[in-house]
Amino acid sequence: MGRTEVGRDVTPEGLASAAAILLAGLFAVAAVAKTVRHAATVESFRSLGLVGPEALGWLVPAGELFTAGLLIVVPVAGAGASVLLLVAFSVVLVRALRSGLAVDCACFGAIADGQISPLDVVRNVGLIALAHLALFAPSPVVVEAVALGFVAVVMLIAAFTLRSARGRLASLAGE
Repeated sequence: MGRTEVGRDVTPEGLASAAAILLAGLFAVAAVAKTVRHAATVESFRSLGLVGPEALGWLVPAGELFTAGLLIVVPVAGAGASVLLLVAFSVVLVRALRSGLAVDCACFGAIADGQISPLDVVRNVGLIALAHLALFAPSPVVVEAVALGFVAVVMLIAAFTLRSARGRLASLAGE
């Protein structure tokens, strides 16, 4: 029981390590994308009504990169930082959605085109759950290939499901 075809156990620590690595990768990609598309990131922050969008255009990616590093070196601290960032991002999204703002999301440095929607908050809740799993990763993170693959597949399925739902919502809204 618990054995995989390759003869390795998938342990809770392995799943936690995989979660930490995938979350670190996600934050790193988001940080690089926000930096590369700095002007679009600043404009998105401005459209969201955030104070100091120019400064945030540099501080947010720096925080994401720092969090990515923490997730690998000190997963407990990285998971905590991940939750704080994701909750802050979610608060901004919910505030914008409640005010009726039609703003393009710079959630991943404008890699993911489209206006903000409730699905962005759902995505963040899923990422917060992943961060909670990363709390149990050993320091420094050691990955089990099978666990990494499992968590990656679950994240891909969730991403495609949210993308599909976003498309359906847009077509229902007549966009």
